Amino acid sequence: MLRIFCYYDYVPVLSCSGIAVTQHQTGVTVRQTSTTIEFSRNAFYSRCIVPDCYCSYTLMDASSVLQMIAIAAFAMTGVIAISSRGIDLFTACVMGTITAIGGGTVRDLILGAPVFWAVELNYIWVSLAASVAAFFARPLFDRKHLFSLMLYLDAFGASLFSIQASSKVWDLQFGLPIAPVILGVLTAIGGGLIRDVLAGHQTLLMSRDLYAIPILFGCTLYVISLALFPEHRSTSAIVCISCIFGLRAAVIHWGLTVPHWLITKPKHD
Repeated sequence: MLRIFCYYDYVPVLSCSGIAVTQHQTGVTVRQTSTTIEFSRNAFYSRCIVPDCYCSYTLMDASSVLQMIAIAAFAMTGVIAISSRGIDLFTACVMGTITAIGGGTVRDLILGAPVFWAVELNYIWVSLAASVAAFFARPLFDRKHLFSLMLYLDAFGASLFSIQASSKVWDLQFGLPIAPVILGVLTAIGGGLIRDVLAGHQTLLMSRDLYAIPILFGCTLYVISLALFPEHRSTSAIVCISCIFGLRAAVIHWGLTVPHWLITKPKHD
């Protein structure tokens, strides 16, 4: 019996035997013609041959839950990062949502693909809810262990979404082999960059924090593995996600920064 791999945002999130029924909320439809099943997600198609049987699945599987947790972490850290500047609830919602979905939005616009949150509005609702929660719970994050927890969740989100984005770009054969790396990094840090620019805050790229470098390393490693070992795609994704998260966790735990000898000296007027 063959196995069907169903894709959510071009990352395998579920496999089952038989015929998957329509997944209305993500725009994925499945049609059976004899023993041929055609999967369609907006303008992108794939086909496979399977035996005549039936299988159903729900939207909120384990992968979707992890994605929503990561989106919430992005939104909450986005609000926390600028809360010291004195913001109201509306500003918190806007900045938190931009942080959470900004990078992926820019990526999809570059690709000419349907914007991911327009297909699945739960990304918006989770971002807004997390932003509101962060706004009212801001005093709690003055506690070191809670703030550290949010940083680790943010690191997980960055690792997950960067590799997810690289996988999506690779599947679309867009700008290989460089674009999957660039857009993977952009997806992870783009929302934070937009937030910092709007808030007049120092951006990640202008700080000594090791944020983008681990993501760049992980995306590069993933693209190399896709080129050399395409049959081990899932394993490569897990390894690279773990690699990015591990590097970011080390940075958070030990407070690692870019070495002084790799930084230019600023000029003083």
